[in-house]
Amino acid sequence: MSLRPAYVLGGLVVVQWLALLALVASIRHNGWLFYQGGDETFYYSAGWGISRGHLPQTSVGYGWTLLLAPVALFAGPSYLAALPAVVLVQVLVLLPLALLFAYGIGERIAGRWLGYVCAVGFLVAPYLVIPGFEHRYHEQWVEQFLPQALGMTGLSDFFAMVATMGAAWLFLRALDWRGTGDAVLAGLLAGLSIGIKPADALFLGGVILALLVVREWRLSAFYAAGIVAPLVTLAVWKERGLGHIPVLGLTLVRVGASVLPPLGISVPSSINLDWGQLGNNMAQFREFFWSMRLVEILPFAGLAAVWRVSGTKALFLGGWLAAFVVVKGTSHRASVQDGTFFRLLMPAWPAYLVLACALPLLVPGVAQRVKQQVAAVRPILLRSRPVVATGALIGVAPLLVVAALPTLKDRSIVSEFTNNVIVPVAGDFDVRARLVHGRAELSWRRPAAARGDVFYRVYRSQIAGGAPIGGVVDYVDGIACQPPSRAAADCQLLMDPVTVTPSRTFAEQAQPGWRTYRVGLMANWLDDPTRGDVLMISKPVRVKSH
Repeated sequence: MSLRPAYVLGGLVVVQWLALLALVASIRHNGWLFYQGGDETFYYSAGWGISRGHLPQTSVGYGWTLLLAPVALFAGPSYLAALPAVVLVQVLVLLPLALLFAYGIGERIAGRWLGYVCAVGFLVAPYLVIPGFEHRYHEQWVEQFLPQALGMTGLSDFFAMVATMGAAWLFLRALDWRGTGDAVLAGLLAGLSIGIKPADALFLGGVILALLVVREWRLSAFYAAGIVAPLVTLAVWKERGLGHIPVLGLTLVRVGASVLPPLGISVPSSINLDWGQLGNNMAQFREFFWSMRLVEILPFAGLAAVWRVSGTKALFLGGWLAAFVVVKGTSHRASVQDGTFFRLLMPAWPAYLVLACALPLLVPGVAQRVKQQVAAVRPILLRSRPVVATGALIGVAPLLVVAALPTLKDRSIVSEFTNNVIVPVAGDFDVRARLVHGRAELSWRRPAAARGDVFYRVYRSQIAGGAPIGGVVDYVDGIACQPPSRAAADCQLLMDPVTVTPSRTFAEQAQPGWRTYRVGLMANWLDDPTRGDVLMISKPVRVKSH
C-alpha cells in the first residue's frame, strides 16, 4: 500500500470512530451494555469454561468463543465485567479492519477509486439509511441492529462478517494473480468465518461459482487446503462437546431443550426454504423503508456493472449475496419486523455494499478504462512466512486447544431456558438465607465486577437435591444433568422463578421441608426488569422449615 491510501484510510478510520461515538451518545444503553439478543451468553459462558481449562457444551461455533476465553480469564464469570474489553477489541481492531477490507475488495474489482468508494460506503451506509426508515422502526435499526453491526455487543456476527470480508479480499487477489499464498489465506479466513458461525458456509456459494468459471484447479486445491484446518477444528469442537459429529449422520442435534442443525450447516434435513417467509420480509421492508424498489434494483444493477469488468468477480459477489438471501431470507428466524433479518444476513451485506458502490462502472467507457488499469497493476505476492504464521495462528492453534482440553464435567455452566440462555454458576453473590418467624429471608450482595445497573431473579426449588429424577438425570440443588458421557456436561437449571427485583433481599412464607434458593444476575440495555437475560447464577442456599 502506498503512502496516499494509508493517509486516506487512516483518516476514514478516525471519522469512523467519531461517528460511532456520536451514535453511542444518541442511543439508549446501560453503561457498556447495548442491546444484545441473548446469544452472547452462549459464547461468553463457553469462553469462561475454556478459560478455566475445560471444554463445555459446544452449541455454538468455536471462533468467537476462543477469542473470548482470554478476556474471561481476567474478567471472570461476569459478562458485564468483560464487556469493556469485548467492545474495545471490536471497535479498535475489528471495525477498522473491516473498513480496510472494504477498500481492498473494491480495489481488486475496479482499482483504487472504487476501493475508496467502498470504504466510504462502509463508513456512512449504516447511518445514511436511517432517514429512509419509518420513525416507528427507529428502535429496531438504530438501537438494536447498529450496535451489533458495529461491534458493540458480545455476539459473534460482527467478527464473522469481518472474517468473511477478509476472505473475500484475499480470494479476489488470488483470482487476479493466481497467488497460492492468497488462496491458502483466503481458505483459512473462510474456514475461520465458518468456525465462528457455521452458517457462514453459505459464503462458499460465490467462491465455488468463481472457481468453476476460471477452472484453476491448482488454485482451488490451495484454497481447499487452507479451509481444511478450520473445518477439522469445528468437527473436533462439536464431537468433543456434544459427543458426536452431527453432520456425518445428517441428523438434528438436541442440546438441552433446543434443537440445533448439524454443525450449524444447512443440510437437507434442516433446510426449510419458505418463499412465503421471504415474501413477508420483503413486504415488511416495503412497510418500514421508503423505497423497496431501490433496495431490489441496486444489487442487480451492481452485478451488471461488475460484469463489465469481470464476469468471474460478478459471479463471486452475486453467489455470495444470493446464497444468504435465499437460505437466511426464507428462514422463519429472520424477520425484518424485529430486526433479525439484518443480523442473520450480516456476512452478506459487504457484497451488497460493493455491488451498490460499483454503479459508476455502468457509465460508458469507464469499465474499459478500469480493466486496462487493473490489468496493468503489478502483482504483490505474499511471502511464505506470513502465510505459515497465519496458518499456525488460525488453523493449527485452535485445533490444538480444542483437542487438548478435557471436557467439562461439573455443574458450573447451565442452561436456563426461561430466557434461553447458558450461564455460569459462580460469582461472589454471598447469598445468605435464614428462617425468621416462619419466613424464609434471603440477602445477597451485588457481584463486585457487575458494571452498570442490574437487577436479580430469585429461583426456588422444593427439592434440596440428591436423587435422580425418574432415574434419567442427576438432580442436585435445582440443577439437573444428563447421565455422564464422554461429551461435556449437559445441565439445566430446573427451578421456579419466584420474582425479579432490583433489591438485594427477598422474603416469603416458608413451607414445611427443605427449599433451595439461587439468585440470578440480570441486566439489559434499558435497565428494564421486564426485559433482559440472566447473565450469571449464584451457588445454592437451603432453608428448612418444620
